[in-house]
Amino acid sequence: MVKRNTRITAPKGSPVSPENRLKGFRKRTFLVGLVLVILYGVGAYRAFSLQVIDRDAMLKEGERNYLRTMIVETRRGDILDRNGETLATSVRVDTIVANPREVRNPVETARSLSGVLEGVNEQDLLRKLKSKRWWEYVKRRVSQEESDRVRALKLDGVLITQEWKRFYPKGEMLGQVLGRVGMDAKGLDGLERAMDSLLFPREEATEKKKGKTGLRVPYIKDIRGKKAYMEGLPGDLSPEGESLELTIDANIQDVTDKALATGVQKHGGHTGIAMVMDVETGELLAVSNYPFFDPNNPGKTEMYLWKNRAFKDQFEPGSTLKVFSLAAVLEQGMTRLDEIIDVENGRMKVGRYWIRDTHKAEELSARDVLAQSSNVGITKLAQRIEKQSLMDILVRFGFGKRTGIGSDYEVKGKIQPLANWADITYAN
Repeated sequence: MVKRNTRITAPKGSPVSPENRLKGFRKRTFLVGLVLVILYGVGAYRAFSLQVIDRDAMLKEGERNYLRTMIVETRRGDILDRNGETLATSVRVDTIVANPREVRNPVETARSLSGVLEGVNEQDLLRKLKSKRWWEYVKRRVSQEESDRVRALKLDGVLITQEWKRFYPKGEMLGQVLGRVGMDAKGLDGLERAMDSLLFPREEATEKKKGKTGLRVPYIKDIRGKKAYMEGLPGDLSPEGESLELTIDANIQDVTDKALATGVQKHGGHTGIAMVMDVETGELLAVSNYPFFDPNNPGKTEMYLWKNRAFKDQFEPGSTLKVFSLAAVLEQGMTRLDEIIDVENGRMKVGRYWIRDTHKAEELSARDVLAQSSNVGITKLAQRIEKQSLMDILVRFGFGKRTGIGSDYEVKGKIQPLANWADITYAN
């Protein structure tokens, strides 16, 4: 048998010819390369977009996934007297809170807590404990005794945290002047309200969250739940407001309070106001309102006692106005302090009205007219000048204007228009 070697060769130009097979391979290689280049370009653009164009947005999105923030509650600044004695300060106290999602038996928990916490209604608390929220206040700023009783119960889902509470170590002293703060530690009355922006940190340094005002501190938690502060642990985790130093002297205030209370009670009065001023500087050394008010327990005092009447009420100046009347006469050069005035034995008629003195005398010097508060003498002196002159000096002394002392809702005085100044009005 003869073996034959047979080779079949495709004609030139055929689709399966070597030349066409090479062209097909090159085309496929080009297409694959083109696709790879396109995919690489898309990937490069996406990477550039994420890392450069959208960098800030992506960082924020990442932080939302792992970063948490806590609000460190602001501590109000202290209020001090001129000698550095503390009149108002803030102290840490316990607050009872609950996580309803972790409370196993809401009915029993509500019953137990209402039994040891004064003023907590069992049914109201039960509604809170049955909610789906993560945080509910049970009672804020409790006493140490109440806190100890709750801690002893060891209830699931009930926690004890801390908040700042305003404390007035001198009790009723300057109660109406200092004012009070609300549950959110913001000033509601008195200096606490008027100086709220000073006693609290500057707005740009604080943030509000869930009723609290304080410093934002970013942190993450590790697998064990421990906090790691992203920007380092703040040097002071309790941002504080500025302290406020008053011109008040606590010792003089104490003496003034006692003297005022004695005077009001002795004369059968209902209320009283007393102020002590340094005549050289105009600084107030004491401001007393009777009956007194303890800002530590505002709910136990009638609301009308919260008012600082020394700054918020208008009152008739009475004989104290003689000082300004005499000043106007002296300024016009219409008398001398040693001039002798005929005070007509303490009785003088103005129009159809009679003016009388408590201390009768025939003659008094201009100085003694003021010293003895002679109505007759000061009327005779005031009649030497024009009504407009007296009006001008009263305005220059600040009558009819607010003093700008820094109290909230300070009332301004009132001067009657000159058209209403009858002769008897002018005399008075």
